[in-house]
This record gives sequence, structure tokens and C-alpha cells, in this order.
Amino acid sequence: MYLVEGTLKIKYKEIIMIPDTSAYPITTCGIYITRKCNLSCKHCSVRKPDVPCNEMRLSDWQRAFRILKSRGIEKVSILGGEATVYEGLRDLVRYNSESVGLDLAVVSNSMSDDEIYINLVKAGLTRFSSSIDVVAGDSFDSCSAAKSRRAWEVLKLMKEVGVPHLTGYCVLRPENADQIERILGLLSAQGIWMYILPFHASVGDHWQTRGRNLPKAFEDEDKSMLEDFCSRMIALKEGGALLSNTVEYLQFLPEFAINLDWHCAPVISELRIDADGVLMSCNDIKGEHLSRYTVFSLEDDDNITKILEARAKDSANCSGCYWPSHYHAEQLRYRQSGEHWIWQND
Repeated sequence: MYLVEGTLKIKYKEIIMIPDTSAYPITTCGIYITRKCNLSCKHCSVRKPDVPCNEMRLSDWQRAFRILKSRGIEKVSILGGEATVYEGLRDLVRYNSESVGLDLAVVSNSMSDDEIYINLVKAGLTRFSSSIDVVAGDSFDSCSAAKSRRAWEVLKLMKEVGVPHLTGYCVLRPENADQIERILGLLSAQGIWMYILPFHASVGDHWQTRGRNLPKAFEDEDKSMLEDFCSRMIALKEGGALLSNTVEYLQFLPEFAINLDWHCAPVISELRIDADGVLMSCNDIKGEHLSRYTVFSLEDDDNITKILEARAKDSANCSGCYWPSHYHAEQLRYRQSGEHWIWQND
């Protein structure tokens, strides 16, 4: 299923983008089902306190799932905040399992009761991811230490009740880089994957859903450390360790994790939906133009090109990032469509 047919030509800021194909397959989606959380981690990307967000009801998300399925979305990750504090989560998982059939994952900090996680599995959940940043409680803040300790318990529980695909989400910071190799080994030994997310922090106020003017996570003097770290991660991955990040992503990480200036293509490659149903340009930016549309806008074929144009305009104003999900979605789309971009000045 393709989101648009025909040739799309976008002119913005003296740049014309002419894709050499008429098809734009978008198969992945992340939804922030809630921005509420039971923790206050210092590195959280979704808890900017002065950004109002009216959460959608269960019936709205059920409708949204039907729309996503009809538009060719295959994989959906339910994010937060903390996904498990959303009261209708179990019912939404069950509805998807019985009536929609999206490949659904829930990402959690593992701080909820065991019963909640078991009920998600009973409802049909087959993919589960937990935050785990450190070993043995050594951490850069108390929340990370607490959720990391709890993650081992919940991942073990989910494995015991038969969840076939488990992942540990690990936020990379200078303070825990030396622990990640050990975490990867422990997870791989249990058949659990790891997904590394470099801490996204920078000076400035351009990210709409992130705290203002945070100090950079990585400085120029960290580059050699990052190069050594990524070399070890690549060697472990090629040796069979269960690391989800691609080799290509890890190769570029020492450069882009410092300045956060990698840019995805202007045409959207992965849907992001906020708790109020509004389409987001990416994890941190709703965008001036794309935020005029919601997931329900996708029902109308006439809106599709407008949505793509809005995303392209917002991306032109973006300073960049290095979120692995966006990078991987970009590479996946290129593999699916054989697409490459032609850029020319007007």
C-alpha cells in the first residue's frame, strides 16, 4: 500500500525535491499514547511541562489503528510517557489482536505491576521493550537506576510468559558507555535484543517536546570515546550479539551524536502520532505545518499530498537529530522502493 500515487514536486526555500519514483511506502509508526509517566527521568524527551496534550480516548485509538492499517502501516510502537499508565492500553492491544492485526510493540519503563504486563500478553501482545540503561544500579540519575533494576525482572517475566520478541532500550550517555557492552552480553545470553538510543540533548529551544537549553550530551572531546565504543559494538554485532542498531548507524554515530545534525529526507519515512492524535514531524517536533493534521486526516486521500508537503516544509527548518528510529526507517524505505533523491537548485 502506498501513501501517494503520481509525481510529487515540492518547492521550499529555493530547493526543488523531485523523487524519481511515484511511490512512498511508509510501513512504521510510533504513537505517544500518553505523555503521563510514573517517573521523572532527567533525559526524558516527552515531558516538557508547558506543552498541553489532550489524550485521545480508547475508541479514538481503535479508529486510528484501522486507519493506519488501511494506509499500509505494518509495525506500530506504543510509546509514552509511560504506555502502561494509559487505562485503555490492554483493551487497545486486544482490539488490535482480534480486529486489526498490526505488528504491535509496547515500550515501557517496567515500573508498573506485574499484573499489567501479564494482562497485555493475555490480550495478544507479542513485542515488548523495556528501558535498561545501567547494570547494578550505577547510574546518572535515580530514576534510571530504579527502572534498570526493575527491567531485568520484567523482561524475565515476559520471557517466561512467552513473549517472542523482547528488547532492552538503552540510552547512551558518557556516564554509562562503559556499561553497555556488559548489558548487551547479558541480554543476548537470554535471547533479548538491545536497541541503543544516544541521549539527545542540546543547547537551544528548537525541540518542542524536550526540556529547554539542556547541556549537550556529548562534546567534541567525546568523539574518540564514541569511536571506540561503536567499533566494539559493531564487532559484537557481527559476532552474533543481539544488537538491533544497524552497522551503518553505528558507523555514523560518533559524528552525529555530538552535534545532532543528521537530516532525514524531507518526505516523511515514519509516522509519529502524539497523544492527542496530531501528526508529528519526529520525536521532538510537531512542526508548524504538519501539526495542522491528525491521524484522522489520513482517511481523506486528498490530504496525503498536503501532509507530505507539510512534513517537507517542517524538515527544512529542522536543525537535525540522530534518532535511530528515523535513520532506520529511512534506510528501510530506500530498500523497499529502490528510491533515491535528486536535489537541484531552483
